[in-house]
Amino acid sequence: MDWTLVYSVLLTNGLGTCTCTYGTDKQIPMKGMPKISRADVVGFMLSAAAGTDWTHRTAVLSN
Repeated sequence: MDWTLVYSVLLTNGLGTCTCTYGTDKQIPMKGMPKISRADVVGFMLSAAAGTDWTHRTAVLSN
């Protein structure tokens, strides 16, 4: 079975910016109170589902 885990920082209802930062938990520095819009999370999830770059991996999303 193919899978991808997606963790996001604090979610907002704002418009998507298409500029989200993503990587593994060791690649994304978490300082302060980072936020990301739900639209950006959905955009990443759709692209991850359509491709194979994030298969069997965990993604951390932030703006």
